[in-house]
Parts: sequence; C-alpha cells; structure tokens
Amino acid sequence: ASGKNCGPSSWGADGETIIMSVVDQAFDGMTVKYSDSTKVTALVKTPAVEQTGVLSPNGRYLAYSSTETGQREVFVRDLSPAGGKWQISADNGWDAKWRADGKELIYSTRSFDFKAVEVNTAGAHFDAGRPEKLFRQRMAITGTTQFRWDMTADAQKFILNVPQTGEATGEFVVVLNWAEELNKR
Repeated sequence: ASGKNCGPSSWGADGETIIMSVVDQAFDGMTVKYSDSTKVTALVKTPAVEQTGVLSPNGRYLAYSSTETGQREVFVRDLSPAGGKWQISADNGWDAKWRADGKELIYSTRSFDFKAVEVNTAGAHFDAGRPEKLFRQRMAITGTTQFRWDMTADAQKFILNVPQTGEATGEFVVVLNWAEELNKR
C-alpha cells in the first residue's frame, strides 16, 4: 500500500495480517502481512466505498461496510477461492465487529442502534440470522469513525465514544472490583 493513502481497520487473529482501507478511486479493503509489508492483497475492490474491514476469528470471512447499495451496509465476504458475499444489514450499518468465538457479528447504524446477528463461520457455508436490536446509544461523530466503539470478546460489555455533556473533567476513571469495594462499606 506504499504511496497510497491508507488506514488500518483491524488485526487478523494470526497477529500478522492487517486489514487496511486504501484510498484509490474509492476506499477498498486490502490485507498486508506485518512481516512483509510489500505483499498487499486486494480483498474488495469495487467502485463503491468499502471500509472498516475486520476478519472473522477463524480468518475465513471479512466483515466490512460498503456503499454499493447506495447507503452504507454491512457485508460479509468469503475469502476462500469459492468466494461468496452476504449482505448482513438492511437498514444501514457500519463498524461491524466479530464476537471472539465467531458466532455473532455486532454493528451500529446511522440511527445509533446496535444490532447483533448470529452467524455460523465454522461450517462449510456461511450462514447469518436476522439482525436483532441490542440497544440504542448516541455516539460522537467527530474525529475518526473507525474506532467509535468496541466490545469485550464475549460481546457483553461495550465502550462507546459518546457526546460530551456539561463541562469536561479531563479524567477517565475505571473502577475494578467495584462490587467488592461496595461490600466493604
């Protein structure tokens, strides 16, 4: 990706593969091997804008957002020679992330809904259920849109870049073992 405007989207589970969004005519998904950055592989190259690519935990599938339908939607692409592509979202979607076991894909929408889709990445064929709304939470739109939220490996806890209200305190406090602390009082 040398000489092109590009930005990282995610690491592969192997710790060597980097998924990049590369600006050419549009944004396109590429992989780069960390150990040899001269080997670049195009994963998705269309006239549409493809961004925020992330590999499934088993490395067989790429989830990404694309504007090929006219609005941003989440797709999954089979990276094997057999290929295949599935549209996951139907009402706008971006920022997809895989649960660590590869059995669920979580994404956000323009209306700030977070949705989960059960998926099967272990069998011979990819299969996706229907998106189910988890919650709605407004997020800050300033700055980068690629890293506005994240979740724990089991998709039970979320951290989001939310709009600031009131005066900034300039500090961020994380309380660990808070239940134990509460019991002491």
